[in-house]
Amino acid sequence: MNRSNKLYIISAVSVCLFTFVLSLILVNNTKTTYAIETGVFSNGFPTNTFTSNVDSSSVDLRNYVKDSFGTDTTYNNFFKNFNVLFKSGTNYLDNNNTNPLYQLLKNLETPKATEQFQLTDGAVSTITDKGITYIINHGYNITNTTNTVFTAKTYGEVSDSKIRQYITQIALWLYIYENKSNYTSTYCKPTGQKNGTYEIASCDFLNYSTTVPSQLSAATVREILNNASQKTGYNYLKYITSLVDKAKAYTGAQNSAIANITSYNYSFSNDNKKAYIYNITPSITGNSENYMHYAIEITDPNAYGVYIADNSGNKITNTTNMSGSFSVVIPLKNDVTTMNLKTVKIKIYAYFVVDSTRSYVVTASTSAPLDGLADNLVVKYDGEKYDRYSSVVLGYAPHEIISTEISLSNFTKISKVDATNSEELPGATLVVTNKNDSTKTWTWVSTNQPHYLSLEDGTYTLCETIAPPGYDKQTECIDFTVVSTRINAVTMENQPTHIPDTSKTLNKIMMYVGLLLTLFGIGITSYILFNKKVANE
Repeated sequence: MNRSNKLYIISAVSVCLFTFVLSLILVNNTKTTYAIETGVFSNGFPTNTFTSNVDSSSVDLRNYVKDSFGTDTTYNNFFKNFNVLFKSGTNYLDNNNTNPLYQLLKNLETPKATEQFQLTDGAVSTITDKGITYIINHGYNITNTTNTVFTAKTYGEVSDSKIRQYITQIALWLYIYENKSNYTSTYCKPTGQKNGTYEIASCDFLNYSTTVPSQLSAATVREILNNASQKTGYNYLKYITSLVDKAKAYTGAQNSAIANITSYNYSFSNDNKKAYIYNITPSITGNSENYMHYAIEITDPNAYGVYIADNSGNKITNTTNMSGSFSVVIPLKNDVTTMNLKTVKIKIYAYFVVDSTRSYVVTASTSAPLDGLADNLVVKYDGEKYDRYSSVVLGYAPHEIISTEISLSNFTKISKVDATNSEELPGATLVVTNKNDSTKTWTWVSTNQPHYLSLEDGTYTLCETIAPPGYDKQTECIDFTVVSTRINAVTMENQPTHIPDTSKTLNKIMMYVGLLLTLFGIGITSYILFNKKVANE
């Protein structure tokens, strides 16, 4: 093989390789957002042993209820009930410093970083109690940020995550306490400590005025919270009882659903370079109480450049966490008949929290031995693991995603133009009729912009019934065919009305009149001169 042939082969291979790489780039850039899987997601839950971020040497007990009273000592004997553990400077989180942890057994020792959380019986323990899951899912967690008790700002904005976590923890304790009879074998187990004949339960709110605390009524707990929330700067404490009351009224999730979007109208820019679908609002038709937000994915295989915008036409660059309405913007080519909008798919994914959360227990510790039943804080679990009565629930709300799709349709562009310069003509009355069904007609008056119709496949006739001012009526109708696989375009022309030029005729008349007048003048003059001559003779 000679040198020139080798160079030819190398060049050909290089061109093919470049074309292949370019095609891959183009294909990979046709999807303008991202892919989302539907179904139920619980990513974020630890699946193995983990510890908390709390170090016993830097325990931070927050008590916003106590703080609200300042120097008021009315409820001094009760404030201990409202202590919530944090790590100094941060929230009480798992060792990844991600998921908030909530203690469900309030009167027993709080887990620390020296202790391990393990899955019960080798698997995650799922909490299905609707009230508890409601408080977790609609209080402070890392998943639901758009549909919580704080979203409406009923009692003011709470931006501090520690305050949100505090509110959620106290709400959990109060909800369990007010439904104590449901949890006598779980969150309200006896502690072994007695006040007279009454054995204190692990969920009790207590009066610490005596050596052995006595039980505090739920009504008194609410009284304290109500009074605390009325103190200046502490109105947000009302979220505690609000969350509890909502949890009590909650009857469980419905089937999550989002309505299909089947109808919409196109609008067009003045320069006809963009088409818009304005004000699309996803409609949640099931489980709205647990709806969080929606996300949008666009598939644009022909790279038309379709994008999502707000209702003012401003491009939205991140469509992963959307609320309210949105618009679709479609850049149009000069020759729209080369475009097929049916290839563009717009998917809307609605996110809902699920009626479920997870519980963990402390099963190992360096600060207190787990030596069987000798310690009243230790109970044998399943014959092999030990539960120190310190169950916590992880503040992560599992969620599910339900989707719907908007399929774009093609349209028909109809132009009424001046035959001499192809500019759009206003003022013509036009009618489009379906040739297969004469009852289907569309009538409009043309403007200085094209007119757009959404027509199904078929054959149509375009006729002019009234000509635009200054133009001859177009007496010939135009037959055209609409196919759904592309944008269709039809153009009808008008000739300006012919006005005869009378200027030359008028000039000729004036010339003849002038000539006659001249001849008449010459004749009169000659006659007068002739008569004078005769008279002189």
